Amino acid sequence: MSEVAKLEHGDFVWDELTSTDAAKAASFYCGLLGWKTEEMPMGEMGTYTLCMNEGGMIGGIMGMPPMVPEGTPSHWGSYIYVDNAEEAFAKATSLGATPIVPPSPIPNVGTFAMMQDTAGAMFSVLGPNEEVPAQEDGKLRDTSLPSAFAWHEMMTPDAAKTREFYTALFGWDVIEMPTETPDGKTFTYYIFTNRGKHTGGIVQMNEEEQKMGIPPHWGRYIRVENADKAIAKAEELGGSKCHDAFDIPTWGRIGLLNDPTGATFGVFQGFDGH
Repeated sequence: MSEVAKLEHGDFVWDELTSTDAAKAASFYCGLLGWKTEEMPMGEMGTYTLCMNEGGMIGGIMGMPPMVPEGTPSHWGSYIYVDNAEEAFAKATSLGATPIVPPSPIPNVGTFAMMQDTAGAMFSVLGPNEEVPAQEDGKLRDTSLPSAFAWHEMMTPDAAKTREFYTALFGWDVIEMPTETPDGKTFTYYIFTNRGKHTGGIVQMNEEEQKMGIPPHWGRYIRVENADKAIAKAEELGGSKCHDAFDIPTWGRIGLLNDPTGATFGVFQGFDGH
């Protein structure tokens, strides 16, 4: 296991699947990735399934809450750690974010808030509160472990505007990386860094993707030993691939999938230490 960095303001801290069939989804991910699970009662909200790899808890799965509009598809969401959720919420809205859920306590966890960024993508922040104070020894999830959430990626029709929003909100820095697609097209990929740590990236949606109606969103890639084998296994377990795996030169091989309940996620096979 690699040395785990300290959890800091601006780090991705949690990933959560809201599913039309939480039990079916949990069975799929456990079969595909070897995750272990633990169920936690949530009263009228049903049961929350905690997901763990060898490094500990990394995410959760839940059914559709009662207040969610009927017909909402299964989807993954991400939480970004902040020093103060109320302050982050206020700053985000001042920068143009749309409030969805105001700062609210989660028993034994902290305070969270949910918003849409200036492009319309959903994201949440999670911070300490009086019940759950900040931990000086809090550790960042180890993204190098098998079945860990290795990378988060924003798909947006306006990369420049989205970049400005997140750098202003979290203090992220940006690295510009010239990139080539499998069909030979070139574009600039923006890598977010948080206090020197690679945090995520931005992809500018092309015209075809925008015409298809793909909404702006944060995607995530889960680390696997072999992307092609993971895709094949996912299909055996009832998932479906969005496209074949392909290489990102020097970085790794990736593939995009839908789980059996329709939620989209990616798999990532790292090259040379990535």
